[in-house]
Amino acid sequence: MSKLSNLDIEEIFRQDAQKIIDARKRSKVIHATSDIKASGNEVEHSVRDFLRSRMPSNFYVGHGHVVDCNQQTSPQFDVLISDNTFIPILLRTNDSTEYFPCESLYAIGEIKSTYNKSEKPIEKFCENLKLVKENMKREEVFNTAYKGEFSDSTLMRDMILQKNNKVLNAIYSFMLFVDSEKFDISEFNDCYKKYGNKYLPNHIILLDRGVVFFGKITESQMIFERYPEYDENEENEWILSAFGLNEEKEKAGNHLGFLYYNLLEHMNSSLLEPINLMPYFNSLFTGRKSKMIKIKNSV
Repeated sequence: MSKLSNLDIEEIFRQDAQKIIDARKRSKVIHATSDIKASGNEVEHSVRDFLRSRMPSNFYVGHGHVVDCNQQTSPQFDVLISDNTFIPILLRTNDSTEYFPCESLYAIGEIKSTYNKSEKPIEKFCENLKLVKENMKREEVFNTAYKGEFSDSTLMRDMILQKNNKVLNAIYSFMLFVDSEKFDISEFNDCYKKYGNKYLPNHIILLDRGVVFFGKITESQMIFERYPEYDENEENEWILSAFGLNEEKEKAGNHLGFLYYNLLEHMNSSLLEPINLMPYFNSLFTGRKSKMIKIKNSV
């Protein structure tokens, strides 16, 4: 008699996580040759390959810089995810560095093979996020039907779409450390005091240890708040926790799955309008009237 079989989701993500861990092992071998850039690229490539293999085709995964309509350009990011249905990137250089229009951006990520407190990785990422969120032109689009609440200003668009996000074009940010044995929570606390929730990454994935998330733990469940900067619940706080009930199994796959789930939920709950490209190209179309020549067509 035939019966239904089970798909082991945990094992699938465990294998994906192992590929990233193996990439770190290769990076250590390469690092020993003093090729530090190539060493770092091993892990970054592995994470981006994982995301590309799991993302629907309407999302684009790359790396590089964010550009706004005033041509201001961000520092380089290891992972950038954008809308692939219109203009995912403006430019790709010969070394595969890409330039992403600010309005098309869904998510920003930073990948580190090893946590090294002396490099202040969380603080540096917070500084770069602050540059993007504070100085680059990208107006927030608020959900006028958030939590099903309607008013005179509620848009028909939001009533029909019924998205879950308070800000429809919020940027989701994350960090991923493959080896976090020396992770020092004091650096995170210092960044929280300095930057608050607005410029901290939404989640920090410590692949071998757990996940840093914002929320609360009750007697029966963990409650996650995906967007700490917009959260007004004073009961929520930052928590570091490992995931997985089976103590004998590696947890890295669970932590990677947590990142994947939150990225998908974020993008499916977001709304990005088509980009107005004219501001990006205005400078190309500027001319002097005195230099213009009228062409008369003969009949």
